[in-house]
Amino acid sequence: MEKSISFSERDVARIAQELKLTRKEFEGGAKVIVLIKMYNMGKASPEVAAEMLGLKPFEFLKIVDRYNASPNKSIIDECFTLNFENE
Repeated sequence: MEKSISFSERDVARIAQELKLTRKEFEGGAKVIVLIKMYNMGKASPEVAAEMLGLKPFEFLKIVDRYNASPNKSIIDECFTLNFENE
């Protein structure tokens, strides 16, 4: 049985503050991490993931490729530094 995790508004604000991120940066990074994981598990297509991020499919795949090709930096760190122009 899979367990689910939920965060209250207060939890999100506290996590973002601890990471020294704005709420928007935290939420954007978390969204990318979840969508990459869903894509890697075969649960989301590049088209669906890209649409949810306001990107084109090839842009999403470039992000996935960048994380897989970046062994010296954590995927989490990289996701939180993305610039979401559409949000």
